[in-house]
Amino acid sequence: MPISAKNKKLYPKDWKQIAVAIKDKANWTCEECNRPCRRPNETWDDFKYRLARKSKKLYLECCEKPVRFVATVSHSDHTPSNCHPSNLRCLCAPCHLRYDAHHHAKNAAKTRKLKQKVKPKKSSKPQRKSSSSPK
Repeated sequence: MPISAKNKKLYPKDWKQIAVAIKDKANWTCEECNRPCRRPNETWDDFKYRLARKSKKLYLECCEKPVRFVATVSHSDHTPSNCHPSNLRCLCAPCHLRYDAHHHAKNAAKTRKLKQKVKPKKSSKPQRKSSSSPK
């Protein structure tokens, strides 16, 4: 999944190399659903051809929704700085989203709570009424 600018500092400087190593180890295949994913420098046409030889169903799905065939790396403990190989898994984008759904929901609830506590105060100044003079 793309790393937001806000969270980028939580990842090690060599994250890209770590992620590629995890994906290589998994042969660019989702470790959850076994979906093949597109490799670096592989064109979409070449990837679709590879899929077509494997499964017509996968080929048609890729033509319709290619983002489902993007390999990502998931942190089992949701801690970006913990890059021990036992904590990392190669997942396709849909599996990664499913895996993180509960974690994202908890974070969203926490953010909503914080926003409710820090509501902006309304100005105590009386508002001037606009007077429109007849012409």
